[in-house]
Amino acid sequence: MLKALVGDLDVLEGHWSEVEKVCQDELRTIVHGDFVIKNVRVRTTVGSTSLLVFDWENAGWGVPCTDLAQLTDRTVSPDLDSYASALRGSWLRVSDVRVRELAECGRFFRLVDEIGWESPLLTFGPCRFVVKPASRLRVYQGQLHQALLAAGWAQCQGRPAALGSRPGSCGQGRHRKRLSRGSRISSRATVELSRLSRRTGYDV
Repeated sequence: MLKALVGDLDVLEGHWSEVEKVCQDELRTIVHGDFVIKNVRVRTTVGSTSLLVFDWENAGWGVPCTDLAQLTDRTVSPDLDSYASALRGSWLRVSDVRVRELAECGRFFRLVDEIGWESPLLTFGPCRFVVKPASRLRVYQGQLHQALLAAGWAQCQGRPAALGSRPGSCGQGRHRKRLSRGSRISSRATVELSRLSRRTGYDV
């Protein structure tokens, strides 16, 4: 599993410039950064229903990709059609397709975050304490691989990509310069997971 995860992170890193291209947008807003179900509550009063959002420590200003991520485990996964409809009052050029592209990028951002939070736990305590983070990493690896397949990046088949990758570009991105902060994060995660795999011999 760890080898597969490292491989998928390498593929994502090779296409990171294409992720950045999708995020080069005039659409900027407050981003929560950890928009998961444990951080939201629904409050119902007479005649109204409100969504309350907590834990803003990771909040910032930018493209709202992470908050739009469509994952089935812990993310809120907001309705993208409703989000696009609400935005059109302020950003007339926002389309349903554009919002879905941002959400696809958000899947990658969210998974890189989850992997980065979980992987250091592989070093704590005896083997029985490794089972839980390892099982979570297995889930994240599967989700990351599916996201790469959806983008057409997981294999060289010349298949059109959901995020605008060019046919036949699979594998070429590994030779690009890796200067972005996001790319360095992915690279550090790859190195850390490789080191942990060699040191513990734990491959689930």
